[in-house]
Amino acid sequence: MLRTIAVILTLGALPAIAAAQSSPPDPLDACAKLTDATARLACFDHEMQRRHATTPSTPAATSTPAATGRPAATTTPTVTTTPPATTAPATAAANQQHADENIGLEGTQLHKKLKEQGVETKPEPVKPIVSTIARLLPRPDNEYAFELDNGQTWEQAESKTLNVNPHDTVTIQPGVLGAFFMTTQRHQRVRVHRIR
Repeated sequence: MLRTIAVILTLGALPAIAAAQSSPPDPLDACAKLTDATARLACFDHEMQRRHATTPSTPAATSTPAATGRPAATTTPTVTTTPPATTAPATAAANQQHADENIGLEGTQLHKKLKEQGVETKPEPVKPIVSTIARLLPRPDNEYAFELDNGQTWEQAESKTLNVNPHDTVTIQPGVLGAFFMTTQRHQRVRVHRIR
């Protein structure tokens, strides 16, 4: 009896084993064998984009025919792969190297380093923000935090009494040395900093 069960189980597993051995190799395995990190990443990215582009919108469902009681075989589409381009990883590696060299640099040091790398550095001027106060959040010493209708939250950076109300229009402008100033409808000006 046990032999009969073993033979039946073995015969039932043979088609699955044969299908597993005859399936084409996974392109991700080829990507994993690459030694260059940027080429490997580009290969993985390319393969995932290809898989997402060729994935059907609805997966094929398995059906169970009433006569046999076994699931019907489903077919999966076969897709050919193309090797990733080698120019993209080289450019990405150069950009990453420049980015790593610039970490922690600010102001004139960063400007000088970018100039050495041949990167054009023209800082975009900070434009004034014109917005409406959505909510006033009282702080100690007659100071406020201002929730604006654009989602930003700014806080007074100096102790000064302001005459502001919700729904007032304010303008926030950059000053010198990274400071920002808020001007109210009543032409009151106060230094502020962004908290969110």
